[in-house]
Amino acid sequence: MSTEGTDDRSSGGMSSAGSMVDDSGPPRSAHDLVIAAHAARTNRTLLSFDTKARFADLPDVFAVEP
Repeated sequence: MSTEGTDDRSSGGMSSAGSMVDDSGPPRSAHDLVIAAHAARTNRTLLSFDTKARFADLPDVFAVEP
């Protein structure tokens, strides 16, 4: 499958999310990584009650816990 002519923004942030994650600590869920990658890629603040996700520990993610 060719990716010629596709917009780099559609896969750029999501495909590299796994490589940005520190291997220390418990594993992160794939859904949490997709949420974090989307927030980072779109320069949005991530507001979450999920303390286990540790969003603020990820690079380029601005996360706050209420």
